[in-house]
Amino acid sequence: MDTTLKALLEEIKATYNKLEQSVRGEYRGMTKIGEPGSCYNTHAQELFKKVLELQHTYHPEYLSQSEIRDFMHTMDKEVAYVEYAYQKSIKPKVSQKMKNEVCNAIIKANKQIKLDLFRLFKKIEELQ
Repeated sequence: MDTTLKALLEEIKATYNKLEQSVRGEYRGMTKIGEPGSCYNTHAQELFKKVLELQHTYHPEYLSQSEIRDFMHTMDKEVAYVEYAYQKSIKPKVSQKMKNEVCNAIIKANKQIKLDLFRLFKKIEELQ
């Protein structure tokens, strides 16, 4: 396997791990620098760009056009909802329920991304 392909797959996995960790907030070392959802959209866009780069550069059999379309739909709906919920949760005097809604939206979006890109993540696991 091409080393650049393997490196790209590892970057995709690392970026997805950032999405999964977004439920706890953003940390730099031991210091919390952001609330849950603060950088979720940025990490999701980064993952999307890497997946598109993989598709356009290597055309792998484990990543079909329908999976890309499903992922685009998830970006439009689930990831956009995480951003919406986050923007509502940072307003003054917001309830804990709304803060929990951000975490629930992140978990739901992560599950959907995992489903959309199941064969890609399975291939990444096989390589490790």
